[in-house]
Amino acid sequence: MKDKSKNKKKQANEHKNLHFIPVYIVDHPKTVMFVSMSIAVLMTALCFAWEFKYDSKMSTFVVRSGKTANQIEAILMAIEEETYFDKDTYDSLQQKQPGQSQLYGGVNLIYECLDCDNLLTEKYLKKIYDFEEKIIGNKFWKDYEYIDTNGVAPSRNSIIPFYFDDDGEFLQDVSISSTYLYNYGNGTIKNTLCDINFNDETLKSKYLKTILLFGLPLENYKNMDDNQDEQVDKLENWLTSIIPQQSEDFKTDSFEVLYQGVGVTDYGVNQLLIHDISLIVCSLFLVFGYTLFHTKSLFLTSLGTLHSVISLPMSYFFYKAVLGVEVFSMLNFLTLFIILGIGCDDIFIMLDAWKQSQFQKKEISKNIYTRMNWAYSRAAMTMLITTLTSTGAFFGNIASTIPPIRFFGVFTGIAIIFNYIMVVTWFPAVIVIWHLRGEDRPVCNPKRKEKFKQKFGKKKSKSKNTKTKDPNNKENNEWVDIEDREFTKDVDHQIQKQKREKDEQKNKKYNKEAKKLGFQLGSLRKLEKYFFSTHANFIKKYRWTIVLFFVIWSVFFIYYATKLEAAEDTRKMLPDDSFLQRCGSISIQEFYSNDLVNSVYLQWGIESIDREGVDPMAVDYYGKPIWDKKWKPNLKSSQEWVLEVCSRVKTEFEEEIYRTGQFSCFMEDFRDWVTNETLAGGAYTFPVEEDQFQKLLGDFTNSYRSQLDNSQTGNEWAPLPMRYDWSIGFGRNSDELKYYAIQFNLALSPESSAHQSRIVFDKIEDFIKELNEEAPEGINTLSNVSWQWMEMLVEEILYSVALTSVVISLIIAFIIILATSDNIIASLYAIISIGGVVATIMGMLVLLDWNLGLIESICITIVVGISVDYVVHFCHGYITAPPEDVFSKMKISLTNLGISVVSAAITTLCASFVMLFTWLIMFKRFGLFIWMTIVASCLWSFFFFFALIIIQGPVRNQGRIGIVFQKIFCNKRYKMNQKKKKQNAQNQKKQNSTDSSELSSIQNSNIEKNIDESKFYDIELSLGVIDPKETSNKGKIEKVKKIKKKNNTPYSNLSISTSSATSNSNSD
Repeated sequence: MKDKSKNKKKQANEHKNLHFIPVYIVDHPKTVMFVSMSIAVLMTALCFAWEFKYDSKMSTFVVRSGKTANQIEAILMAIEEETYFDKDTYDSLQQKQPGQSQLYGGVNLIYECLDCDNLLTEKYLKKIYDFEEKIIGNKFWKDYEYIDTNGVAPSRNSIIPFYFDDDGEFLQDVSISSTYLYNYGNGTIKNTLCDINFNDETLKSKYLKTILLFGLPLENYKNMDDNQDEQVDKLENWLTSIIPQQSEDFKTDSFEVLYQGVGVTDYGVNQLLIHDISLIVCSLFLVFGYTLFHTKSLFLTSLGTLHSVISLPMSYFFYKAVLGVEVFSMLNFLTLFIILGIGCDDIFIMLDAWKQSQFQKKEISKNIYTRMNWAYSRAAMTMLITTLTSTGAFFGNIASTIPPIRFFGVFTGIAIIFNYIMVVTWFPAVIVIWHLRGEDRPVCNPKRKEKFKQKFGKKKSKSKNTKTKDPNNKENNEWVDIEDREFTKDVDHQIQKQKREKDEQKNKKYNKEAKKLGFQLGSLRKLEKYFFSTHANFIKKYRWTIVLFFVIWSVFFIYYATKLEAAEDTRKMLPDDSFLQRCGSISIQEFYSNDLVNSVYLQWGIESIDREGVDPMAVDYYGKPIWDKKWKPNLKSSQEWVLEVCSRVKTEFEEEIYRTGQFSCFMEDFRDWVTNETLAGGAYTFPVEEDQFQKLLGDFTNSYRSQLDNSQTGNEWAPLPMRYDWSIGFGRNSDELKYYAIQFNLALSPESSAHQSRIVFDKIEDFIKELNEEAPEGINTLSNVSWQWMEMLVEEILYSVALTSVVISLIIAFIIILATSDNIIASLYAIISIGGVVATIMGMLVLLDWNLGLIESICITIVVGISVDYVVHFCHGYITAPPEDVFSKMKISLTNLGISVVSAAITTLCASFVMLFTWLIMFKRFGLFIWMTIVASCLWSFFFFFALIIIQGPVRNQGRIGIVFQKIFCNKRYKMNQKKKKQNAQNQKKQNSTDSSELSSIQNSNIEKNIDESKFYDIELSLGVIDPKETSNKGKIEKVKKIKKKNNTPYSNLSISTSSATSNSNSD
């Protein structure tokens, strides 16, 4: 028991100077592993409590702040959730509806001839007929096709009825049917289903389209709103089970069927996403393979990779449980590639620090506690700095008003934090277990390896023949003597020996310096030796050349970076040759009816939107409209003013309005309707009385809907004429008029750039401002709403936020580096290097002919977060290096951290390499961006940063901000302390003066006594009475020394006294 207590006390004394955490990890590695992984697994398991929702359509890439953005989504919510157009229809929709009578959506089938210019031939028309018949003839078709309220099923809009009878036979010659189609097919059929080259001269169409319409409610459902998600799932499951596979079956070298619409578009995107995500598994294998090569341990590689990967579900738990975000953006999948690189970087930093601790000085390498304390302290601080800088850079995306970008930054930043928590708890414990199991063991078990050799290795020949064929001479197969071969082996051995001796002689000059810096050159790995000698000497020799090269490099890329422009198509996800992109491009470019226009609503009644408690990543619900309480639509002056606005808009924006008939003023039609006694059911004048306005407007909308439903223009697939569905809104709960709007279509393409849209937007805004200043009270809150303005805002914000985020990230990185390094000089060198990487990447985007779209903007915002790690490692390593000369500090930083940085770069490149083979542009470009960033970061950190260090690196207290702050903030306290000390000294001096007279007599008597006593011993010593060599006299001699010292008499005077006494005795 005593021995155990003594050992514990001894161990406690040994560990009192060590940090608590590494000591605890060494003492309880299994406990640390169990607790940390249990928490991680629990958070991962809880993730399954929520339904996984992700935005495959990227519909959440909108701006959700600002007046314009708020009013756009407010009017959408007003139409979809808060208002109705006509009361009769709304009331009827709340009742049970006939099956499939409510149009839900459709699917476009686009047929393309790959090697010809005409599909209107018997060969291809038969293929199209067979394709559609397989869908129409499916047993479930009747359960989903759209059937209007009259029982008619206009669910198939196709040219096939112009060419085939009910039995599938051609009605007549194809050319005659094509002529009939052109002459008698109405605009909806001819212009919608045939391409823009279809005319009466050629009667050719390279592309054809069929529109299939589907309706709700399905069987056993009340109406469209009755468990709509469940109904839609059934419809989409059926569509995706038949159309994609059938399209693949009909595909030939000359014919292809493309599709888009309800369910099938999402299906196509999901298939591409599954293909791309499957490549992530390949990236995991690549990263795992290199990590295994670096660590030489399957145990470390497996458990290290585990903690990196598991940080993602931990971050997702925080994302859902704490932030309350329901929808997972596609951007967040990119976090995996980022966290693999950062996670492996942390693994290498911790493991290399542990390995290097074995070859440090004895007080560090003497046992597992001191080794882990040194390795943990160095690695944890280094990783903390890079974690803070990377997290700060990604959190810079919080400034974005586009939710997916904002939450991508948050999600990635949280994942980096969780990765750090795991790497400073879980992984050190893993290293301890690995060490206790025998860290020097090879990957393969030596015993098994030896058994394998014995079983399958080449057996020794039992023949006594001393001659064998020369394996190096394959031409003549001459026989050589075995003894000659042995002699050759001896010669080769001597050559290798001489080579080793030469290398040892060459490295001999480095051994002394290595030992001085705390290294054992023989213990360094090859890459560490390279950084210690070759690379460090290269930087020292060519430092000015390197700096000059990077200055020229910077000027070149900054010049191109200034040419970076915003992209016109910010949402493009797929390459031009992909299936879905081709389908969308053909649909837009090759068909008349898909002339894309922008509708503008000049509306009164909606002020803004209340987003409180709303998921910022919501796809279907954006908030509750805030109604304008100042709006008074019933006033006669308000009715007349709306007519005035309609007249002035048509005049002012005559050039901007798309076509004649593309302007819709409900008040003009209401005026004509209400003054018609037959239609209005009474005699009214315009403007109507205030108490009758809302009732009559409601009667007008009911009448308008009835006329619309009974006309051909009710087809929602026809682009025009204009409709009033979104122009008038009555409250669903109060029947009160909530808003109304003037609508017109712009001749501005949805693909127009933000600059082009901004010109039109500003013109409309200036016009509205002028109108509101002239408008009477109660109708002076007109606002301008269009989805095109949302696209404009997104494009502008992507550009501005990208540049702003870079600046914010650089500032955050500089503050963190400065705070952790406590050195302004090294921090400036680091941030200049990071700025060089940013300039390089922005210039490369221009050279690659990329514009600043969605993915490019995200890349720019996170470039600081990715590139900051390497230079921060070196900066921290340099500052904490013990030597006081620049070159030695640089060599320590390079040698200790260079191998970890290179390995981290390689793993990141491996993770992003497979992204170059993905379909989604977002993933492909992100992979290329990672490659460019890592290469640029390595060049700037390994060369430029250390070149600056060699030229003028800080040593001792140079550049330390701590000393400056101490002088600034502690100066007042210092002066107060000095004043206090001076006062105490004066008081002490007064006290001493009063006591000096009392003590003087006593001191003088003691001095005289001591002098007499010393003289007496001097005389005894000089006369030989005292022998200084005897032990008994040593006490007297020491006493004499003390007396002389006290009286300020050197002991050397004793020899003078002795000599004088001797001379006197001789004379006597």
